[in-house]
Amino acid sequence: MRIKEIVQSKARQALGIVKSFFGFKAEPKFGMFDIVKQGDYNSMLESNLGRVWNCNNLLSMDMAQIPFRLFIPGKDEDIPIFDHIFFDLLKTEPFHNTFQLKYMTTSHLNLTGNAYWHTPLNSFGRPVMVRFLFSNKVTPKFDKKLGERYYEYDNAGTIRRFPKEEIVHFRFPNPLSDLKGMGPVEAARKKINLIEYMEEYQMSLLGNRAIPPGYIKTDQGLSPQEANKIKLDWKKKYGGIEKAGEIAIFGKGSDFVKMQMSPDDLQFLSSVEFTEEQLGAMFGLSPYKLGRVKDVNRANAFELDKSYYKDTLTPRLVMRSITITEELVQKYDKRLFEKAPNVIPQDNEFELKKDAELFKTAAITPNQIAQKWGYEAFPEGDVRFIPFNLTRLDMIAPSQEEEPVKEMKGLCSVRTKDWKEKYWKAYVDRTLKHEANMIYPLGKFFDAQQKQVISNLNKYGKGYKASEVYLPSKDIEDKKLVALMKPLVLAMVISGGETLTLDFDLIIEGGFQGNSLIIEDWFKSRENKIISVNTGNFKDLTKTLTEGINEGETIKQLSDRVVNIYDDARGFKSSRIARTEVNTATNFGHMESMRQASIQKKEWITAMDDDVRKTHELNEGDGCISLERAFSGTGESYPGQINCRCTVIPCLK
Repeated sequence: MRIKEIVQSKARQALGIVKSFFGFKAEPKFGMFDIVKQGDYNSMLESNLGRVWNCNNLLSMDMAQIPFRLFIPGKDEDIPIFDHIFFDLLKTEPFHNTFQLKYMTTSHLNLTGNAYWHTPLNSFGRPVMVRFLFSNKVTPKFDKKLGERYYEYDNAGTIRRFPKEEIVHFRFPNPLSDLKGMGPVEAARKKINLIEYMEEYQMSLLGNRAIPPGYIKTDQGLSPQEANKIKLDWKKKYGGIEKAGEIAIFGKGSDFVKMQMSPDDLQFLSSVEFTEEQLGAMFGLSPYKLGRVKDVNRANAFELDKSYYKDTLTPRLVMRSITITEELVQKYDKRLFEKAPNVIPQDNEFELKKDAELFKTAAITPNQIAQKWGYEAFPEGDVRFIPFNLTRLDMIAPSQEEEPVKEMKGLCSVRTKDWKEKYWKAYVDRTLKHEANMIYPLGKFFDAQQKQVISNLNKYGKGYKASEVYLPSKDIEDKKLVALMKPLVLAMVISGGETLTLDFDLIIEGGFQGNSLIIEDWFKSRENKIISVNTGNFKDLTKTLTEGINEGETIKQLSDRVVNIYDDARGFKSSRIARTEVNTATNFGHMESMRQASIQKKEWITAMDDDVRKTHELNEGDGCISLERAFSGTGESYPGQINCRCTVIPCLK
């Protein structure tokens, strides 16, 4: 028997309706029991209980956690706006904070298909506040004479009329109306009402109103008074939890008959779970999201989550963004638009492992990896790395000009000044070449930043603060800089480790290991120092552009300020960065080579000229010290200060 027929049968029994005088079935009108009625927004809001609340709350909570974000189109990519009156406007709602405002908006959309914000306008036509309106109190209407939409708001019996310019109307598409939306609750009203019938029937069973536990059968005639007395005596003697297990004794000719549920009743009750899953599907929720974890493992849980964010949340976010853009933020600036972040989860762990394996086997280049993850390619990023130690394939063994250094290997730990000078000069010759290779891509990086800032100045004029529009995204630029520097710096570590191993004939089984986790962790510790370059440039740009704007300078004059900042960045700043990073990475490679060769002591060598810092002279004066100790002058374990030219080498006996 179908579920609907079972429900009808139970309702007929409850109403005492079996057949009419003419023998036709007299079925009750189920509309009289409906919790949710079509077009009745009050009934839709009141349905937010039990399973409906579970679906609605889950969606509303998830949507409320996704932030609003403003952008202005840029030449190459959209420019985020972090400081705008729109974000302050959201805090003006008198009864809800921003999270609650987003929650209530989604909740009313789910329940009625409509959500409304009232945004009064000032004399310039710009919103001055946001007030959430309950959707059951708002009626969208169309003025045929004026040919435009307006809204009526029922405020405790007082009708107020709002022009369409003052209302932000979020709504789901409705095939039956151009003015009102249709939400999941209205679309699923038959399922919701059916669940309500089922729950009422369950409560009747549990409350022992629909089916008694059994009856006493006797072949003796009983008056109503006698039957009632037997029932009361039975309940008194055997009723209650504390009397469970008591042995019942019947009189002559009496028997107890236990009541059984019919197959229809059992089918009726077991169908509740199926109907709830159908209800969840109408909200875009899988049984997994509703807490049904049967046959769910880690792999398919990720796919279920991905489907939920892709097919349920993303379309709602797109609708929300379009509505806010067209009906709110563009009243401030036609270029502005709201765009939610991409919420579709990515299995980054798997992808990163796959990329790492492909990289280690020289199947892909650093640029291929960088572009896949949204980073900018860099000039030397198309070189492949061989698998055994991640050394660049285009790197060659030390040239013959470095051979004089190799001839000095095997000396005792007490070295002459001439030997140290000769070694230091050979060391600097090597690092200068690497510095030049690093300065070029840094210059290209700063060129791209300069072009973007000047482009933004020409495009947007002087109407914004420098931090809002003219500067590129700091987070994005930091990631680009780290992606640019990482392979260059790691190449220096490997070069330093391999060169020192050859210079002193250090014995490392399998050769210097450049793919050590220690090296990877070391680079992470350098990232903050690397991105401090952007921090300094952005701070200087913000200061100089703000000064120029306050002084009323032209776009050309502001552009000249930008060029001056980046001339410094491409000049002495790039040279300082290259020297610092090359020297630090090379010397860390020296240290790692000594660790892998189990060297016990190290020694600091300076240029031994007038430019050497006093603290570095103290380091050199320490002579041979334990590999793990810090030098006394700077407190460093190896050279790594800005513009340092020193190096560290092993002490051999």
